Amino acid sequence: MSLAELGWNEAFALAFAPHAAVGLEPARVVCELRRNFYAVHGAEGEVLGECGGGFFHHARKPDQFPAIYQKMFTQSLIHAEKADGVGIRGKGELDMQGGSFPGHETVGGLPGRPFMIRMTECNHVRIEGVTLRNSASWMESYIACDNLVIRNLKVQNFSNFNNDGIDVDGCRNVWIANCNLATYDDCLCFKGTSTRPTENVLVEDCKFYSNCNALKMGTDSQGGFRNALFRRLEVGGADNSKVENLDQCKVLKSRLTGNGFAKTYCNGGITWQAVDGMAIENIVVMDSVINQARSPIFLRLGDRGRFVAGDPRAPAGSVCEETRAGLMPKGWRSPVGSIKNIAFINITGERNGAIGCPVAGIPGHRIENVLFKNIALGVLGGGSKKDAARTPPELAANYPEGKMFGKLPAHGIYFRHVDGAVVENVRFKTKSNDARPTFAGSDALNVTVDGTPLVGNPVTTPLSTDSGAAGHAISKPNVIIILAD
Repeated sequence: MSLAELGWNEAFALAFAPHAAVGLEPARVVCELRRNFYAVHGAEGEVLGECGGGFFHHARKPDQFPAIYQKMFTQSLIHAEKADGVGIRGKGELDMQGGSFPGHETVGGLPGRPFMIRMTECNHVRIEGVTLRNSASWMESYIACDNLVIRNLKVQNFSNFNNDGIDVDGCRNVWIANCNLATYDDCLCFKGTSTRPTENVLVEDCKFYSNCNALKMGTDSQGGFRNALFRRLEVGGADNSKVENLDQCKVLKSRLTGNGFAKTYCNGGITWQAVDGMAIENIVVMDSVINQARSPIFLRLGDRGRFVAGDPRAPAGSVCEETRAGLMPKGWRSPVGSIKNIAFINITGERNGAIGCPVAGIPGHRIENVLFKNIALGVLGGGSKKDAARTPPELAANYPEGKMFGKLPAHGIYFRHVDGAVVENVRFKTKSNDARPTFAGSDALNVTVDGTPLVGNPVTTPLSTDSGAAGHAISKPNVIIILAD
């Protein structure tokens, strides 16, 4: 059988001419014999071949992409909806040339800036082995999918604003393994733009580097998130060593200085946010590293109140309106959600910022049952007695970020509106002298540090310096006790 009988024609030959000039030959895939290994039919008949190479396209305008309406996001280079057994596998590269699409940083819609991959309500999805580069906005978005597998994936996404890596939303039975992602915006993000919960998740043996949040749940949090294990991860800031090609960053030139990014920290290393009624529960992070994060760990239960159109709880006429802060409720708002049964075990890291780690609910709504065990983190330090004495603002309805409260009253972990937290063998090593205690609390019920109750918001003298000393402070009526190694 000839290539012509398989559909080869002059148009294909003309398009292929530049590749033929460098010695490549056209062929058509007959079948996949095993992973990345195919039987292909070429000019000399059927041969066996291993598939690698790259993916090239010349679409640089929004009208060259198919429009598929889904809320605020309408276009993708690759799209699947309600498909079973769909995926991308191989050793090649997909480069979207996302810097060709003008845009600006936003927390709302992304008109005119397509995604690289978007899959909705699909089953048995597999993304394996490929390298993805330079989306015009988010790189990958998976909504309401079941049995999602992402393995051996490499992502470089620094060509435009809102350059997320992987966004998982309302998916069940998710396995992400052996991936290496570096992104300008959130790297691995679990969202909740639907009322369907994300559940049964395993993420292991991955590296996530970001200029925003390396590993995140939220900010959109109308759906739930439960039953997840994260292990053997490295997360943190995407400094210049993580960016393979700064020439792709031209759209972000306002964020560059000299030969690279001025910003080497991510905002949050591990960030769990429930601000739109979402329940986050039964989440474990273990055997992982956090480097170069302004706030290494951030737990936030808030009251932004955004809801999904058609929410049966909402009275007739309830809407969310587009504002400078994104979609915000007008009138009725979703009830406050919950965060409970969270664990961080065997966590290390260095070169983290001076803010501290907020574990922050809001008045009347406490974060419950959190475990911090066997943690050793290097932080910048440098906090003053004034920092130790301050009361951070509540900001219950604000967009949540690790830096939203400023320097916390503790250089380690600050517990506020919490009921139930256990801290065991947790140390923070400060680079500079710090007048703040390692741990402090306000409206912190049933919180213990190495078996000793933590109460109040104590003001103390420095507890840890670059020499490696570490400790914590406990407040009781008219007494401040300092415990140190």
